[in-house]
Parts: sequence; structure tokens; C-alpha cells
Amino acid sequence: MIKKDCFSKHSDPMRKIAGLSLYETLTISHGKVFEMYVERILPDIMMCIADQKENVRKAALQANRTIMSKLSNHAIKQVLPLFLQGLYNDSWRSKLASVEALGNTAFCAPRQIAGFLPQIVKGIREVLSDTHEKVHEAALQAIKNIGSVIKCPEIADILETLIKALSNPNVHLKDAMKVLLDTSFVHAIDAPSLSLLIPILDSGLMMHDNESKHLASKLMGNICNLTQDPSDLLPYIKILMPAIKNSLFDSIPEIRASAAKALGSLSKGLGLENSDEMIVWLHQVLNQK
Repeated sequence: MIKKDCFSKHSDPMRKIAGLSLYETLTISHGKVFEMYVERILPDIMMCIADQKENVRKAALQANRTIMSKLSNHAIKQVLPLFLQGLYNDSWRSKLASVEALGNTAFCAPRQIAGFLPQIVKGIREVLSDTHEKVHEAALQAIKNIGSVIKCPEIADILETLIKALSNPNVHLKDAMKVLLDTSFVHAIDAPSLSLLIPILDSGLMMHDNESKHLASKLMGNICNLTQDPSDLLPYIKILMPAIKNSLFDSIPEIRASAAKALGSLSKGLGLENSDEMIVWLHQVLNQK
């Protein structure tokens, strides 16, 4: 009934805002009980995020933020594909809604969102270079939202430098890696920090110039040693391993040495129980004739 009356295409903006407020109230009052309806109501909220009226967009963003903050791990897993799929929509308004919704996932409970951050940041990075100004701005804001929940003060202090490196690695990547290597860490690196650092490492390892590869390899070892919880690195193994393997066979000895140390630090951080795939690959390489 709410959907029919409030969220039709030509519905009055105030009715849409009323419907969004009701969704928000139901989420707050019923908590996890209301989760079973999240997949049904999110299309309404996404549509309102892309609405032409600013007051409707603000109400939708607030409702989305409130709902995301209450979701369990299972519910996040259910709705995340909806947000990610919207990034590939031809309509810039739909793409904008998805980016802003992904940015609001930062306000989920830290334990709930940690395992999904690799997918979220990867999706946001893909639209950072979007030609539409509003989509680009929303992607930057989404990255800032993730940065706002970082608990590591050292990473928080250089957040702007990291965002620049993510949005334009060809220009700012080396500077970001140098700043990170020059930073004296007193606090451990948390999961939100990793979600921004790993893409920078991956970009550095895959660069064609030797300096970037060398900086990224050195940085890898430091990050692995400073990670708060080694299990936070697990979602990034599939991202990092191809780049590390590539660097291990680089023509420059210093890069090979740095990559080997990085691989050792990664294995140590993860523990033997989580390094089986890595060890099997090393045995295969060593036994090749």
C-alpha cells in the first residue's frame, strides 16, 4: 500500500518523503524483524535517491543510512549485489543512487561490513573515473564515508592523499605510497583502512615503472605487519596474489627481493592455516624443471 501510494513515478514529493520516514521508523522500531522486507523496499529508496527533488533525495539518503546501520551480516549480503549491479546502469541517476547507497554501507556495524569492503571499494573505484560530474563526486564522497569510520589515526591523517591516489593513480599513486612509507605507525591498521590501502598496493604492483613496483612491495610488508587482525587480509588474497606473483619474476633484483619479503610478511600475517594456496604454488614453482 505504501509502495502504491507513495512511490509511483508521478507521486507528490511530500508523499514520497512520508513513505521514506515510515520505512526509517519501522527499521528503528522493529530492528532485525524488519530485515525480511529490506529487499522489497530498497528499490523504492534507490529510486528516491535518484529523484529530481533535493528534499526527496535527502530523505532517501537518510533512510538508507538508517537502514544500513541496522542490517545484519546476512541482510548486507542480500542487498549488496543490488547496489553493485546499479553501477553498470546506463542511467547516470541510477548509477548515482547505487554509488551513494554503497557509500552509506560505511555506517553499518564494523564487524558486519568488514568482509564486504573489498567488493564495495572495488565497485566505487570503477566509477571514480566516470565522465558524469555528479557520479564522480558521489564516488569521492563514498570513499570519504568509508574513510570517516577509519580508527587508525595515522591513516585518517593522510586520507586526502589516499583518495587522490585512488581517483587518479597515474598522477598521485607514487606520492601516496611514499607518504605511507614515511609514516610512523603507532596504531594498528583496521579493516576500513585496509579497504583503501590494498587497491593502492595493487595499483603500485601492477604499474609498469620499477619505482612504483618497488615502493608497493616495500609497503606490502609494512601493512601485513601492522594489520590489526590478520583475518582482515583474507578477502584481499585474490586481489594481491597475481600482482605479487608477477613481481617475484620481475627483471629487477630489488623488486624480486621486495616481493619475496612481502610474500613472507603476508604468509606470516595470515598464518599457515590460511596460506595453503600460497605454499602449494611456491612448491610448484620450485619443482619446475
